[in-house]
Amino acid sequence: MATLEQTITGITEKFAGKWKEVRSENLEAFFVEMGVNFLIRKMALQAKPEAEIIVNGTDISIGFKTTFKSDSFMYKLDEEVEITNDKGKFLCTLTYTDGKLVTKAAPSPGNNSKPMETVREINSDGEMETTFTVGQTVSKRIFARLPK
Repeated sequence: MATLEQTITGITEKFAGKWKEVRSENLEAFFVEMGVNFLIRKMALQAKPEAEIIVNGTDISIGFKTTFKSDSFMYKLDEEVEITNDKGKFLCTLTYTDGKLVTKAAPSPGNNSKPMETVREINSDGEMETTFTVGQTVSKRIFARLPK
């Protein structure tokens, strides 16, 4: 069993830094499942977001930036935190298991959105594969690491 320090080092080495989307799979179905309106969905499908992951001990910030929208969410490893986005408030837990960063987001009471799981892992090409699962819908965004 890895120590907390080894876990943080593993997360930092694998995921910390800036990333740029290079391709996606089944993204429109994911946006439909999440209830994203048509116009925003079409804009989002054209965007190739940059992602940034910052690790500061057990505090992990995951941010996204496109030409029309930016978001950043702060997580605490292995602890439930409340996140607010366009779809309302969610209770989220970020864990690190088998070399993967896994976020589980459950809608807070009063939010009628669907629960979502996001798994980030590094593939054999060194890309970060981000897999989103909502209900039966599975989508991926694949990111290449940007130079420091």
